[in-house]
Amino acid sequence: MRMRNIGIMAAYEYRTNFRRGGFLFATFGLPLLAALVLLGIRWLSQRPETEGLIMVDLNKPMLVLDRAGLLPPTLPEGFTWAEDEAAGKDAVRSGDALALVILPPGYPEQVHRLQVFLTPGAEFSEALNRRLTVLVAYAHWHEVLSPDELALLQEPPEAEIVVLAGQAERQQQTQNTMRAYILSVVYFMALFSTAGYLLQSVALEKESRMVEVLLSTVTTWEMLWGKMAGLSALGFTQLAVWVVSARWLLGSAAGPAMGSFGSMSGLLSGMDWTFAVVAGAALLLGYLLYALLMVGLGALGNNVRESQQFSMFVSLTGTLPLMLGSLFFLNPNGLVPRVLSFIPWTAPLSIMLRVALTAVPTGDIIAAFASMLLGVGIAAWVGIRLFRVGILMSGKKPSWREVWYILRRPV
Repeated sequence: MRMRNIGIMAAYEYRTNFRRGGFLFATFGLPLLAALVLLGIRWLSQRPETEGLIMVDLNKPMLVLDRAGLLPPTLPEGFTWAEDEAAGKDAVRSGDALALVILPPGYPEQVHRLQVFLTPGAEFSEALNRRLTVLVAYAHWHEVLSPDELALLQEPPEAEIVVLAGQAERQQQTQNTMRAYILSVVYFMALFSTAGYLLQSVALEKESRMVEVLLSTVTTWEMLWGKMAGLSALGFTQLAVWVVSARWLLGSAAGPAMGSFGSMSGLLSGMDWTFAVVAGAALLLGYLLYALLMVGLGALGNNVRESQQFSMFVSLTGTLPLMLGSLFFLNPNGLVPRVLSFIPWTAPLSIMLRVALTAVPTGDIIAAFASMLLGVGIAAWVGIRLFRVGILMSGKKPSWREVWYILRRPV
């Protein structure tokens, strides 16, 4: 087995599949469509007549507690005095007020941030900054602040945002669920699109008899590992484009209109390095597991349709965690999510979902990766045997009994 031939084969697979219309649309077309949607949402959120369709009602009064002694007795329209901090927070929790704004002692000379206690959802709006700017500018309008201090207030003021408990806790739970769902869908697409490209590549080359030409210059081992290397590079290219696009979409394109989802750090807030390590390792092992199976099953059919029939069971098995997603969201450490985490074919997506949603026992993570390593070993044994025999088969589609006979034969 020569590394040079593997490299040539990998480059060939990468170039050939990169030019496919389906790959170009999935890689570049989907982020472009998402950008158009998010830009439309941002545009609507900035128009007064449609802002209420995107966000919470921003016409509610904002309560003010002035501990800095900056404001006059009469407040501008939309602001009212709070009796005290506790009463103001109760009004925000009950929905009677949009927010409680506290000007701390020493603001803005010693302390540069306001304290803002919000109604859940109000942080999604740029209008909040506009109203805070009106409040601090109102103090200067009454000649409380000096012109030098006014220069510090030309931009929206810095604020420490605290979303109060109650509805906020439910909102945080919803956000965690949304994060886990979005990440699991992206993970599933990245994993199975790459494995699917591998199956299609083998089936198309066998159907067009290109495989016979290739086997005249490379061995089956060189073809197998060249295909896996080239298409894994293609899959990671696609994933990199999605990550870069998501970073821009959730930042520049979405902007403040997306609130806590308005940045990559907002999307991943509450997730520590454990999630990054688990997700990265699960993606790698999951790809090896499914790629080895797909390359073997793709070699059995005489065309793409027959190869997809063989791979249908494998694909359906991999989707089980998404199909049973409600059980993960209700109790990530429940019986069904834990069992699926220990089955090699469902472990990659299951353990990623659980880690995204809650704290998972270390023993469960270790057991999940042990099952994935076992699954990779089984997939390698099955996939390599099927590929070496099936790539040269032609005529009728083999039955499952014949497939079992192929597996029992020594390679």
